[in-house]
Amino acid sequence: IIALSGIPPLSGFAGKWLFYNAVLDKQWYFQGVIVFFSGTIAFLYLFKLIYSVFLGQLKDNLRHVKDISIWFAIPIYTLIIGIMIFSAKPEWVLQPLGTMISQYYPDASLSWDGGLATGPYGYWNGSGVMITIGIMFTVLLGWLLLMARKATKVSQFNIVYSAEAPQRPETTHVSYNMYAGYNKALGWIVAPKITEFWDNMTDWVHSVAHYGRQLYSGNAQVYVTYVVVYILAVYFTMIF
Repeated sequence: IIALSGIPPLSGFAGKWLFYNAVLDKQWYFQGVIVFFSGTIAFLYLFKLIYSVFLGQLKDNLRHVKDISIWFAIPIYTLIIGIMIFSAKPEWVLQPLGTMISQYYPDASLSWDGGLATGPYGYWNGSGVMITIGIMFTVLLGWLLLMARKATKVSQFNIVYSAEAPQRPETTHVSYNMYAGYNKALGWIVAPKITEFWDNMTDWVHSVAHYGRQLYSGNAQVYVTYVVVYILAVYFTMIF
């Protein structure tokens, strides 16, 4: 799911990198900046989905569940290692495939120079991407750890509300205040007006979605009615 955001070195970044090539070739720098920051924002809200599902307080009815055995873990870790190797050295697989494909599609073939692949839509260097992202990840992780050095770790169910019951159950979930660390480290970048703008946009999208759900209620008869009305509208439009 996180790969959908196009964050390197995940698979979704390859297509986004080709997009970067295209916008830079056209000198559309503003569009490139927007795509870059939109990918970062997409990563945060997609990661929160994973964070909410797999992390947080352990439910009582799941405390007897044990971790998977080593025989299930070996294929998983083998696949992960294989993906990382393929990300760093894609030429080991893609270069032989490209040689075969070039016989049928010569105009769309890739030319390889070590780990650098060049094609009609741009270029790709897996090793360079992995090294660059590794450095960026290390710097950002160090910054976040530095900002959270005084944070206190709590154990399961160790939640303090000053002897008061929480107003909403979701406030007890670990992902409720997930962005607190990011806000402390990077919150100064976001101006209040920008935050207000996106809050208003969120409310507007929710309002539109609310009215949309009234039209698409999930009732099959309603959908059939829409189809019939559409067919009649097209029919009378063609007649007149």
